Amino acid sequence: MASSHISSRYAVGVWVFLVVASILTAWLGDHHGFFGTWTVAVVMLVAVAKARAIVLYYMDIKFEPWVLRAPFEVWLLLCGCIILGFWTAAPGAG
Repeated sequence: MASSHISSRYAVGVWVFLVVASILTAWLGDHHGFFGTWTVAVVMLVAVAKARAIVLYYMDIKFEPWVLRAPFEVWLLLCGCIILGFWTAAPGAG
């Protein structure tokens, strides 16, 4: 494991981002008309951003060599793309 860790101040900043993103997601879930049929896509993008923040900063993956970090980055990207792909392929979506 690398010796660098995130500072308390940065951890609080990431936490604030996660709280704001969670509130935004809950608000969007209740106000479908804001983005129309694309609300699901926006919520999924916010979810992927939140998952990436958790993996990178709270699991300290950000400070690991790329060989260890790449699988998590690819996994998040693939999961987001697959979910959005299934959503856009569904009848009546997008």
